[in-house]
Amino acid sequence: MNKQSGANIVIRGKGSVKEGRANHFRGHRNANAATTNNQQEPLHCLIRADTQQRVNDAKKLVSEVIEAAAFAPEDKNQRKRDQLRQLAVMNGTFRDDERRACENCGQTGHRHYFCTMPSRFVASVTCLSCKEKGHVTRDCPQKSTGHVKLPPWREERLGQRLKAIDHDDEFEQLMLEIGN
Repeated sequence: MNKQSGANIVIRGKGSVKEGRANHFRGHRNANAATTNNQQEPLHCLIRADTQQRVNDAKKLVSEVIEAAAFAPEDKNQRKRDQLRQLAVMNGTFRDDERRACENCGQTGHRHYFCTMPSRFVASVTCLSCKEKGHVTRDCPQKSTGHVKLPPWREERLGQRLKAIDHDDEFEQLMLEIGN
């Protein structure tokens, strides 16, 4: 905001400094005295600039921030969201989840535990044949269409089963002929 308006904007007064941080100011000889005096005053914004136009620009920016903080719900306050994002990046705790799709509905912008859609219960297994989630290889729907190539050991077993079925058909035919 300082760069945008060309003015020096400083927040002072009670609540402007986090508790316990008041003694960490450097650069002033009487830092403790100045800090304690500021903490006794009500919370305010000090704007300094070369021209009145810059002061007015800074005043307008500060008013916008105050209105957004006072009247916008916390989840709609973009400035606060951006500041928390910056803080998380600086702390090394930032996880970029905004571009990730919800595991429940597939839309971006929210996590699955904040999803308003009814929950889908999908097994977290992955088919080794078609690489899709929700079923094991044995139950793959693409096997019946022939799009999935079976491993060699599986083809042998399938061939043995088909031969056994043919033998059973021949046996039944023999039994029918003998019975008549």
